[in-house]
Amino acid sequence: MRVLTGFSIVAELGEMIYAHTAVSQALTTPGIADLNKHIFDSSWDCIGKMPAYLKSLEYKNPDQPENTLSHYTTGTDFFAYLRNDPARLVRFNSAMKGAGGILASPIPTPILEAAGAAVGPAGVVMVDVGGGIGQVTEKAMEAHPAIKGRFLVQDLGKIIDEARAKKPTFEVMDYDFFTEQPVKGAGIYFMRRVMHDFPDSKCREILRNQVSAMTAGTSRLLVCETVLPATGCSGFESLADISRTTFSSMQRTEQQWRVLLESVGLKVVKIWSAVAGPFGVIESVLA
Repeated sequence: MRVLTGFSIVAELGEMIYAHTAVSQALTTPGIADLNKHIFDSSWDCIGKMPAYLKSLEYKNPDQPENTLSHYTTGTDFFAYLRNDPARLVRFNSAMKGAGGILASPIPTPILEAAGAAVGPAGVVMVDVGGGIGQVTEKAMEAHPAIKGRFLVQDLGKIIDEARAKKPTFEVMDYDFFTEQPVKGAGIYFMRRVMHDFPDSKCREILRNQVSAMTAGTSRLLVCETVLPATGCSGFESLADISRTTFSSMQRTEQQWRVLLESVGLKVVKIWSAVAGPFGVIESVLA
């Protein structure tokens, strides 16, 4: 219990007397419990091999999508590793749903309102790319019932089947973000925690597929991710950055985000601070 109180996970009221905090309450929910199991069983199993992996790279920063820490540890990329283990895959999907479900909509209200006005009631207000079962889209629609227009959630496999089975008020579409975006001229193309799983080379592929669908003056691309400070990262941010080695990826600073987005023909308009959780929103338009 000293460890838990030391990290403010539970509150210490007196000698041998403890109470829940918001954090410990969240940890009791099934999705968040699965998130912790996923981190310590699946992700950190790879992290334990990092010293040998970095030595094999002669201590160069990993950036090759076909030679990730996951490849070194499991023989394949991390998502293939999960797909090959049904129990781990079920737990991972539960973890992603749980993590998304406890947060408020991260989409800034002015952007959502502007998108609705720009495309009109018959247009596509937002495409949630890699949006899972639509947690973010649901929250955005609930928070802004006056915004009319179409909302789409895109993903693949069992996740998108689960989204479709909910009979949601948003539209559901099978889509692989490594292919051209079929929905053209939407007000918002939104990606939450997609880029942090890929090195820059793969991120550029994903981004270019969205850029090709954007309309100048109407469309905005929103990336919802951690934006690291240039100096003084917290312990949590640093550990999250290390964990991305599994994918030969990283958590990125503001400058790194700007360079990445500008490399595919986008211009960063604003970086919105996180309103819930550690994820900011990077707003960009066609340059």
